[in-house]
Amino acid sequence: MTSTPAAAKKERDYLFDNIKALLIFLVAAVHFMAAVTMKKEMVPLAELFKVTACIFHMPMFFFISGYFSKNLEKSEKGSAKILRLYLIAQLINIVYHLIAAKNYIPTLMDIIVPSFSMWYLFALFFMRSYLPQLVKIKYILPASAVLSVLIMASGNVKGLELVVMRGLANLVYFIMGYCVTSDMIAKVRKLPKIVYGGLLALSLGIAYVVIIYLDKAGLSPYKLRNMLLRNGFWPEKSPLLYPFFTAAIIAAVYFAVLIIGVMPSRKTIISSIGRNSVYVYIAQAVIYQEFNRQVKAGFVTGSQKKLFAAAMVLALACTLIFGNSFTASIPSRIKGLISRPKQEQT
Repeated sequence: MTSTPAAAKKERDYLFDNIKALLIFLVAAVHFMAAVTMKKEMVPLAELFKVTACIFHMPMFFFISGYFSKNLEKSEKGSAKILRLYLIAQLINIVYHLIAAKNYIPTLMDIIVPSFSMWYLFALFFMRSYLPQLVKIKYILPASAVLSVLIMASGNVKGLELVVMRGLANLVYFIMGYCVTSDMIAKVRKLPKIVYGGLLALSLGIAYVVIIYLDKAGLSPYKLRNMLLRNGFWPEKSPLLYPFFTAAIIAAVYFAVLIIGVMPSRKTIISSIGRNSVYVYIAQAVIYQEFNRQVKAGFVTGSQKKLFAAAMVLALACTLIFGNSFTASIPSRIKGLISRPKQEQT
């Protein structure tokens, strides 16, 4: 979500802006849909959307961050910006809980331990900070892939341990992005978009059939989504988890290739959303918590289909409102107003 170009360019890489716009909508949609998911009432299309999105949306964000971290000096300096964004997001979350929760008393741990989805910024800060050391490790890419599988199949964890392990589980995608070159991206995009579009449609069709089969076999897609999201990983240890999470990495790369191949590389109406995706990410986290609170309080009701539709609309609205250039410029405008009197005094 926050990215520094690998080399100084006059023109932005709109391909990845457009991809990030898609990804941030998927992140918001999955969160809002999770708030209204009824475990006993499955909607196959909704489950297809959630499970498929969870395969690649966060891995691809890490991939893009790694891709734009090739300048190690700039990447290390850019980690300070990520830390500032993380602390701001944590403060916003504290203010929200002071307003929404009764008898809430903030502590130092409320700043240190990432709230809700802020684990991404927390993990990205450390990845960017230690990238110069990480790339010196021989065979770091296969090593990070093995580490990811071992961590995800390690059993149930909670709290700060979960945050750390989530970050380590996604390190493989960050390193992968760092290793991939612009020439590789260009080669991927040489195939006609119709080929990638066809493969994407075929893959979604197969996934739809698998999800229905899993539901009939008593294997809840809800649990599958949580596994892919690394939500506490999996409570029961099993040898089958190792091939499952290996396949999950392969599937994430597969869908990433399809997305890279099918998305436009020119400036589009959604490019600004991708450029400002970090603001959407921070905003949707707070809005989700309030939405989830209202759902649990019984103020948001309806059939599963209607609730899913409402969640999608809310995710789209959040993406459009907080991803547009005007909204994203508000913090810098406020900063300018604050610093202007000081400049006039001098």
